[in-house]
Amino acid sequence: MCAAGPELQTARLTLRPLRVEDFEPSAAIMADTEAARFIAGPQVRTGAWHLQGFSIFSVIERATGR
Repeated sequence: MCAAGPELQTARLTLRPLRVEDFEPSAAIMADTEAARFIAGPQVRTGAWHLQGFSIFSVIERATGR
């Protein structure tokens, strides 16, 4: 586990805490009612391991970096 939180890797994906470059796309998804219905509804623009000790992971496709 790194200081910012854990990073997990599978053959296809990397799951990691949000980074600066992830924040705006993540905030847009979390604020979108239709997209957020799969993750307990719209969320406020907070959440970081270093601020709260927990957060939702970014999911990065290893082959493309998306």
